[in-house]
Amino acid sequence: MDAIAIEIERVSEGQRFVTRLLSDAHATPVPLASQRLAQPVPAVGDEGSVGQAGE
Repeated sequence: MDAIAIEIERVSEGQRFVTRLLSDAHATPVPLASQRLAQPVPAVGDEGSVGQAGE
């Protein structure tokens, strides 16, 4: 009987944790696409591009 109570408490704690994560994520505003800053994308063959080290 104690094992069942422990498992129920464990599941309940997990539900509280996930609910808090989701509510915190929902409360954080996400900027609109028009408000985001554009980041340049390096062209293939540019110096310093990823995967070109040591050439």
